[in-house]
Amino acid sequence: MANKFSKNSIFYFSILLSTFYFLLSSSALGAELTLKKNLEVVGKGDVFDIVLVIDTEMEVVNAVEASLKYSDNLRIENISDGNSIINLWVSKPAVKNSKNNSIVLSGLIPGGLTIKEGMILTLTFRSLSEGEGYVLVKDAKILRNDSEASETEVVLRNLEFNIESARTQTSGGEKLILDFLPPDAFKIYLSKNKDIFGNAWFISFNAQDKGSGINHYEARERFLGLFGSWKEAESPYQLSHQSLFGIIEVRAVDNVGRERTVTFVPVRLYFLYGGLATLLIGLLIYKFRKFIISHT
Repeated sequence: MANKFSKNSIFYFSILLSTFYFLLSSSALGAELTLKKNLEVVGKGDVFDIVLVIDTEMEVVNAVEASLKYSDNLRIENISDGNSIINLWVSKPAVKNSKNNSIVLSGLIPGGLTIKEGMILTLTFRSLSEGEGYVLVKDAKILRNDSEASETEVVLRNLEFNIESARTQTSGGEKLILDFLPPDAFKIYLSKNKDIFGNAWFISFNAQDKGSGINHYEARERFLGLFGSWKEAESPYQLSHQSLFGIIEVRAVDNVGRERTVTFVPVRLYFLYGGLATLLIGLLIYKFRKFIISHT
C-alpha cells in the first residue's frame, strides 16, 4: 500500500514539475515588438498614427535596433520619438530609403528597463490608395542589460490592414489639446563613448509629457555655474565644456509651451568648489594669523 502511494506521489510530482517547466518556458519567449494603429478603419486619404511598442517580458533590456518596411500605398508624414523609452539614439528613426519604404532605428536605454508596453516611436502615415496596407518590422535586435550584452529572443507582431475608399470624414484636422501640466521630471545622463562624438563627453535625456507631447529641448552649460546661454538641443548632446567644470541644465518644452527644467552637476565641479573653498579658508587663516602676529 505504501509502495503504491509512493509511486502515485512520484507520478503527480512529475506532472506538476512538467507543468511548471512548460509554463516557465512558454513565458520566456523573449521580448515582443508590436505595431498598433490608432484608427480602426483606414480610408483613402486618411492621416493616422502607428506606434511601435515593446514588451520586455520581464527581461531587463538596454538596447533596441530595428528595420521597418511599409507598403507602397502609404506615405510617411512624420516620425516622432516624443515620449519614447529610448534615452539615447545611436541612429535616430529616419527613412533610410524612400524607394524601398524602409525606416531604421537604433537606440540605448542606460541602466536597462523592464516594461510591459513601452512606446519606442510614432509613425504618421497618409494612405494614398485603396487595397492592402502594411507596416512590418523586418529585422530586430534587442540586447539584455547584462555584462555580455546578450541578445534576447524577439517576437514580432506586425500590422496588416485594408484601406477602404475615401470617407466623408477623415482623421485629419485640428485637435483640441488640453494640457495643464508641464512635462514630467526627467534625468540627465553623462556619458562618454568612443563610437559617439569621438569619445567626447555628452549628455542624454528623455522627457515624457502625457498631455500634448514634447515639442523640443533646450540645453545650457553654465561654466563654473556663472554664465551660459540656452541652445536648442537633441539627445545625445555633446558638451561644449569638456572639462566638466560647469552646471548643465536641460529644458523640455511641450506642444503648448509648458516647460520643465532639470539640472545636473558633474562630480568634478564639487571637487573644484571644495578645492577653492579650502584654498580660501587657508588664505583667510593665514591673513588672520599674520594680523594677530603683527599686533602682538
